[in-house]
Parts: sequence; structure tokens; C-alpha cells
Amino acid sequence: MHPSTRLKLASLFFAVVWTIGMIWFSGLFNTVNVLITAFAGVVVGYAGYRLMRWHLPRGRVPSRSEETR
Repeated sequence: MHPSTRLKLASLFFAVVWTIGMIWFSGLFNTVNVLITAFAGVVVGYAGYRLMRWHLPRGRVPSRSEETR
């Protein structure tokens, strides 16, 4: 599996769990609230993906070949 695929799946999972949690926490299950929260979940998932794409390469642990140099 390509590393970016795992990151995309993790972002999708985070967005879905965040959206469900926010809907559950609000206690309002009307259509407008669900649509607005779902849209916010998409934004949060995409922002999380972009943040991890930017942050992970900067904080990555060096591979074994780089440690032996």
C-alpha cells in the first residue's frame, strides 16, 4: 500500500468519526445541522490530510541507512 493511501484513509476515518461525534454531541438531528456538520467534517478531514502531508516529512524518523552514515 502506498504511504499516501494510508494517510488518505486515516484522514477519511478522522473526518467520519469527527462528524459523527459532532452530530452526536450537538443532539440536533435535523437536516440542516447534519449537512452543515458534514460539510465541516469534509473541511476538517482535508485540513488534517494537508497538515499531515506537510508535517510528517519534517518530523520523520530517519531510516536505518541514514543512521549508519
